[in-house]
Amino acid sequence: MRILVDPETGEPVEVAEGDVLGLQPYDFAEAKRAAYSVEMYYYKLVNQFRDAKNAEAAAERDYRRLLATRIIEKREVERVPATLAETLAKGDEDVAEAKAETIRASGEVTAVWHLLELAKAMFVTVSQMTKWSERVDSSTYPEKPVY
Repeated sequence: MRILVDPETGEPVEVAEGDVLGLQPYDFAEAKRAAYSVEMYYYKLVNQFRDAKNAEAAAERDYRRLLATRIIEKREVERVPATLAETLAKGDEDVAEAKAETIRASGEVTAVWHLLELAKAMFVTVSQMTKWSERVDSSTYPEKPVY
């Protein structure tokens, strides 16, 4: 166990050896680079999210068009009763594959959304670490905020 000083309260805190990642505060440039890195990652994810939503919309459009075409074929060509046409059309191999593609696209949207939430949390963490570093050693931080 180690005894460290809490930068917020000034009180000594007993800390396990493995919990200490480093005792040196970040300098301002390092903190700014970390924040910029997380920000760029976030913007990359925003673009991925947009692409995933576009892919989801395209998959849904393709599925609905194919399903409508198959329903019409079932009713007019195969003379299947209208009450059964949709159900039978959904059982066709290509219609089922199109539906599976819409489900995959929806899953991709959800995955990217969760990554966006994680990136937000990462930014909060970097911000808190920067504030901690400034309290511990403010000599490397500018007097006024630099934007």
